[in-house]
Amino acid sequence: GDGDGDGDGDGDGGREAAAAVSIGVRPTFTETRLGLLVEAFLLDFDGDLYGRELRLSFVRRLRGEERFDGAGALVEQMRADVEDVRSAVGVVWAPGAPVGRRAE
Repeated sequence: GDGDGDGDGDGDGGREAAAAVSIGVRPTFTETRLGLLVEAFLLDFDGDLYGRELRLSFVRRLRGEERFDGAGALVEQMRADVEDVRSAVGVVWAPGAPVGRRAE
């Protein structure tokens, strides 16, 4: 079903990164069901991947899709989801390190 989960994203020169992934219809922002949208937030990644092809491998489901009262509540939940992903995959990235390089 629709919802959020954690996984690994591969799209930056073949390197892997932990990601929070949402698959759903964005109910907080849309009233009509236009089809599923897949969005991946790569942890500790700073770059532009729009228009690039990514390969996603799913690790586990975090929760189902929810409608929030507004963008603020959604962002708060997204922050919690990202922390859940960090815990689930046991990844701590070095600030500024290239994607795929773990902190020492």
